[in-house]
Amino acid sequence: MARAVAGGGGGGALLSASLQALFDRMASRAVLTFFRGQKLSDNLLRKLKLKFLGVKAVLKDAEAKQITDSDVKDWVDELKVAVYDAEDLLDDIATEALRCKMECSDSQSQQVSNIICGEEIKSRVEEITDTLEFLAQQKDALGLKEVVLDHLSNRWPTTCLVDESGVYSRDDNKEKIVEFLLSHNPSDQNKIGVIALVGMGGIGKTTVVQLVYKDRRVVDCFDLKAW
Repeated sequence: MARAVAGGGGGGALLSASLQALFDRMASRAVLTFFRGQKLSDNLLRKLKLKFLGVKAVLKDAEAKQITDSDVKDWVDELKVAVYDAEDLLDDIATEALRCKMECSDSQSQQVSNIICGEEIKSRVEEITDTLEFLAQQKDALGLKEVVLDHLSNRWPTTCLVDESGVYSRDDNKEKIVEFLLSHNPSDQNKIGVIALVGMGGIGKTTVVQLVYKDRRVVDCFDLKAW
């Protein structure tokens, strides 16, 4: 008798972790010292962090809703771009700080270099801040809410039920898993195969498993199923 076991769960919140790492770098002594050396206000960084925190509050909700809402997925993608831009900016600051340190001590050359560097950094910070402000304005229109996270043991269990009318761009993933299941049905009934779906939370792992579980070919192939 053939057996199939399915289940679902969330992975690590990779984007949230990237944001936290970004906050740590923004608050580092090296970055703050460089800003002050360029005669840039700490308020630029403070405002940038506040804007990131504003969208981070609804990130968990957005990661869950992006599976069935293409507009929310676009919102998450734009947030990722903003995070990447901020990371690139901090990388450039680290490089520029090292370059300035190694520069010759010619005061006139140093002064010109500082003005160019400072203005460019200020412009890029303001550009990222404007993007985050736009995303913050969109979150209400998209119905994104702050989610209070419970402990893992208190999470609601998933079910095998899925509304297929609200799922898009998952057919290829489902077909690959179904084909694998049907072509690797073990003749030894004492062996149980395991397929692991790995990825960050909110990308649709559970939804794909639900689609596979309900597929007629899988239902006909396995005598016993369990969720």
